[in-house]
Amino acid sequence: MKKILSMMLVLMLAFTIMVPVTAATQASAESASVGAKVDQLNGNQNRLWITVTDVSGSFSQSYMIPNNAAGTYQINSDAGNYMVYVDTKGNTQIRACYIVSFFEFCDTVIKNGDVRTMDGNKTAEAVGIKGGKLLFIGTNKQAELHIGAGTSVIDVKGSVVAPGFIDIHTHADSGVTGANSIAENYLRQGVTTVLGGNCGGGSARSNVATHLTSAGNRGTGVNYGTLVGHQDLRSAAGIPNSVTNPSPAQVAAMEVLMDRAMREGAFGLSTGLEYDPFTSTYEVIATATIAAQYGGFYATHSRDERLYLLESVAEAIEISEQSGAPLQYSHIKADASVTWPKTDEVIGLFRDALARGLDVTADIYPYTAWSTGLSFVLGPYSRSQLTNANNNNPALLAEITDYVKWEVETFFDSNGALIQLVTYTDRSGNVYNAYTLADILAERGVAHTVDNVAALIIEILIHASPSMIGHGMSEENVVKKMQEDFVFIGSDGSLQASYRAGPHPRNYGTFPRVLGHYVRDTGALTLEQALFKMTVQPAKRLLFTDRGMLKEGYWADITVFNPNTVGDNAGFDMGRPPSGIDYVLVNGVVMVDDGVFVAGGSTERPGQILYGPGRVAN
Repeated sequence: MKKILSMMLVLMLAFTIMVPVTAATQASAESASVGAKVDQLNGNQNRLWITVTDVSGSFSQSYMIPNNAAGTYQINSDAGNYMVYVDTKGNTQIRACYIVSFFEFCDTVIKNGDVRTMDGNKTAEAVGIKGGKLLFIGTNKQAELHIGAGTSVIDVKGSVVAPGFIDIHTHADSGVTGANSIAENYLRQGVTTVLGGNCGGGSARSNVATHLTSAGNRGTGVNYGTLVGHQDLRSAAGIPNSVTNPSPAQVAAMEVLMDRAMREGAFGLSTGLEYDPFTSTYEVIATATIAAQYGGFYATHSRDERLYLLESVAEAIEISEQSGAPLQYSHIKADASVTWPKTDEVIGLFRDALARGLDVTADIYPYTAWSTGLSFVLGPYSRSQLTNANNNNPALLAEITDYVKWEVETFFDSNGALIQLVTYTDRSGNVYNAYTLADILAERGVAHTVDNVAALIIEILIHASPSMIGHGMSEENVVKKMQEDFVFIGSDGSLQASYRAGPHPRNYGTFPRVLGHYVRDTGALTLEQALFKMTVQPAKRLLFTDRGMLKEGYWADITVFNPNTVGDNAGFDMGRPPSGIDYVLVNGVVMVDDGVFVAGGSTERPGQILYGPGRVAN
């Protein structure tokens, strides 16, 4: 602040006449000093002056005290407002004078808000931003002292002013270096920071430095950091998927790559063990140990979220305990009705771990459907095996078909309506975006049987490999897990080019849905609980010291929303922007203005590239 004020004061800024005020409030006056002088005027009549001087002595200007009266005076400058106390004696001389405080003018002031600082129980009415950071948090009256001619004032008319939301589980790495880096679908949810590289692999591969440099050169609309995927380490170390027990030398090679990734700025290690079942527990412990040595954490899409759910949760906790890396369990769920009864046991495993002093947390998205590739239903078979079998191995094709039928019966309740395609065009050119398999069968006039659902899956996967949405979760279980203190919010989404049919609505509405459906409509969470899960908790996991709360000196990542109207509008049929997100600021730059996304087509990308603790330490 000294530097800024010295520069501004040296410009010989013009001051207006002093105005008496009732009291002074907080601030620092270290940038200037005050002196006094007395002029003789008309014989015995004295005229009292005070002089404000910056610390360098390069600027000084004097002010006449109205009526020679003692008191505290507000002195306006182009840089800010000085509060100066003057003690006079008999209206003829100055006994003492000093600067009580200095209120620097803000770039932006947000006023008339329900400010949730998330810093204990502190609340306020207004915040002020200067140079991308929070300069002031307080009352509307105090805010007036920070408003100058160049200050942009946003009157939010009672809306909630909260820290920008932090999404700890995204796949934004797939788009952060491309055309979608503006991150509109996240900004319109109130998300200002995202973490990519989840589920075991990502665009960073094992070269985190190159990836983050590319993202920085492209520019992002949100703050962005990444994990490094274990499968990417495996690939970079030249370990084929056929190797289920890597040699000590192979594990050592992965450890070297993990060490480099942490030093280049990764926040930790991720795995996608359900997609990479060949990965052994001990090799994950080895690489997670390296992450822990740099202060990183371990995020996992566990080995199974269905029949072996409990064993998979236990494995995740074991890896955390053995490696010393805090656990971030990804998208905690039971994704088929057959596993719903295991929910209480899953919660119990986490509670037991916490009771033992382990640092274990999880994230959840507020929907009863999950999403992955349709080839997931092939289980132990690959799509290449399917296409080869279709060409020249009828016996294997029948075997795969039988397995798919079992999948549909066991995990989708024999119901093709629970399997929805994201985008798909068949060989005849028919477009089936957002169609369920039951929809397709009905349109074709084919009976809805398990055999026909399985045959349709085989037909689609021989031709293409679309993404799918699985409608297999329980609302009761979603709420039960969301209410746990160790669970916070993460979308499991990615950067989207547009609002369109097909993609899971979590890409467009995760955070507004929590605030609308689970806070306002059902009361499953209080507002403070929800905000804590969106701000403070992920910030703590990421070891942020300047984001996640509204505090003076923190970056001005801010989301303003109307608690009466906030909510998601995206459905499983079509992506749509949410409602009630009024303003979003990233590092002080307005990206959503009165509900309108204002960054479209703009070259401004105010998001910062965020680096993990290993790089900070180096």
